[in-house]
Amino acid sequence: MTEFQELSWLRPVWNKVSSRWKSLPHGILISGNSGIGKGQLALELVRLLLRTDPSKHQACGQGASCQLLENSGHPDLHVLVPEANIDSQTEPIRRHASRYFMSEK
Repeated sequence: MTEFQELSWLRPVWNKVSSRWKSLPHGILISGNSGIGKGQLALELVRLLLRTDPSKHQACGQGASCQLLENSGHPDLHVLVPEANIDSQTEPIRRHASRYFMSEK
């Protein structure tokens, strides 16, 4: 899987969004062509917004919130993806979204 840091074309978007984390709207739609890193951008934004101290502009990977996100157990993260499209998603997105699939029930 490609690491978010490797997606240099997303850096301007990340810089803009992460610097405005206090004033972001309650809902954000991330759209674009397939395979450009939208999922990685969304997860990185989630990591920032759900961490204890978002002012550092990056997730630590060690705190309780980061650990819950890594284990698909954070109560404030809900990822919805049609089951038919799940194979085209990155592994973290698949893991979070699969909690809601009817076939898993």
